[in-house]
Amino acid sequence: MTIETITVLVLAVIGSSGLWAFVQRVYERKHERTSTDHELLIALAHDRLYTLCTLYIQQGWIDADGLKNLTDLYDAYHDAGGNGTGTTLFERCTRLEVRQ
Repeated sequence: MTIETITVLVLAVIGSSGLWAFVQRVYERKHERTSTDHELLIALAHDRLYTLCTLYIQQGWIDADGLKNLTDLYDAYHDAGGNGTGTTLFERCTRLEVRQ
């Protein structure tokens, strides 16, 4: 085979709709998985926020380490797009008495 023949074959394969359909399908699956993973991380962070905040609110106070841990978790949760009840609970915890 000559270079010209190889070039034509490579361009034919690259230009085929089947190859582009395959590439698009792989991209869409990866994007879908990433979206699902993101939603799962937000749900897990929300669950952890809910659990910790409920504990501290029932206790009536929070220690400095607990507040730091909760703040770090909330910041990551919020930056990822979480809000709503996680925000409400976190704000309630920031108003609790801080004990050592």
